[in-house]
Amino acid sequence: MGWLEKMKEMDIMKLRILVFTILVFSFLMALVLLKIGAKRLGLSGGVPPLLKLSEERKEVLIQGGDIDVVNKYLGKRVIIEDRVKEVDAYPDEGLWVVKLTYVSIPLSKAQVAVLKKEGLRPSQLKGMKVRARGILKIHPIYGLQLFLAKNPRLEFVTGKVGR
Repeated sequence: MGWLEKMKEMDIMKLRILVFTILVFSFLMALVLLKIGAKRLGLSGGVPPLLKLSEERKEVLIQGGDIDVVNKYLGKRVIIEDRVKEVDAYPDEGLWVVKLTYVSIPLSKAQVAVLKKEGLRPSQLKGMKVRARGILKIHPIYGLQLFLAKNPRLEFVTGKVGR
């Protein structure tokens, strides 16, 4: 008599208990393997990032001139503070790219319109110390970029050097 015939002879209650036990065991094994895999990948505390949503909401103020700190916070929400080295304007598209020491910040048409409304031109931003909040990411072509948060705003901490 094979296992299929034995299953047919079991009463339905025993079959439900067996299936539930196998399901719980599979779930627990998946969690254990996930934790082991996370440790091998070097994730902090052996917990995958998807299970740590509450800690990802914190924003840390970092100085844009320290590349080690910038790299440490890749993929996380940060507030970056640094001096503007250069601003590239693309008038055909209405976009600006604010370049800090190691990070660039692409500005959308709406953000450019707000800056123009304040009477700022791209050449005026050079040398100003700015603070911006967003997520640090690596763009495959343009390198380190800060993608601004939902309420995008460049805060001007100080004016140009010497003013």
